[in-house]
Amino acid sequence: MRYIDMHVEVAEKDLKPALAMAERLGWSEICFIRSCSKPDDFLKLQKALDGLNSKVKTHTGVRLNPSKGRVQEAARKFRKQADVILVGGSEQANREASECWEVDAIASPYLIREKDFMHQRRSGIDYVIARSCAERGIAVEVNFSDVLNVYGRLRAQMLGRIVQNMCICADVGAPVLLTSGARTPYEVRAPMDLEAFLLSLELEQKDARYALSGTLGGILERTAHRKDPKTILKGLTVTNWGNIQPKEKKQYGWY
Repeated sequence: MRYIDMHVEVAEKDLKPALAMAERLGWSEICFIRSCSKPDDFLKLQKALDGLNSKVKTHTGVRLNPSKGRVQEAARKFRKQADVILVGGSEQANREASECWEVDAIASPYLIREKDFMHQRRSGIDYVIARSCAERGIAVEVNFSDVLNVYGRLRAQMLGRIVQNMCICADVGAPVLLTSGARTPYEVRAPMDLEAFLLSLELEQKDARYALSGTLGGILERTAHRKDPKTILKGLTVTNWGNIQPKEKKQYGWY
């Protein structure tokens, strides 16, 4: 089984211990995420990973919290360097991210400050957002660290929002992505532990395993197609350019 943890946000000094912990717990691949607004800051993470050797394959990603109307602009800044782009922070950002082809996942959409409605939870997404995500292959993240680090009423409220999001995604076919969200090496959890977490929320086992492996596998495959100069768009690949010299490929737009 190919288990992939897409969201590990540890500091540079903890990269090696986090990789060792991931290898010990049985992860196949791991994606280190940085919250930043400038590509130069993101390149520091990639340089720190260059000298590390591990059996666990590594990827790099960025988490963005752009201002209103700037989601696409922010995502395109990192599309060439980042394997994964997450966007979140508000209901407006979630809505814009769901309509942006350059975004790979909506990060922890349930983390909004607004109170729930009387007869409905405010979980960060609705059916309009979920349908847009399903059309573009944008995943909706469930971050285990968010649940792990809250208690009491706040945890109950968060779990209710997560369950509502999973039900909405299941209805429209939007991909769900389960991550550890580890901020220290000791917060990295085994794949079976995360799978058990989703099973406790009454998700079927095949869907829980897909949230741990298949969803991110599809995102990484799409990233590879973006970087492949022979792939024009999804389903259209050039086998031989002949005498034509292709220009530098743009890595954004419809795929």
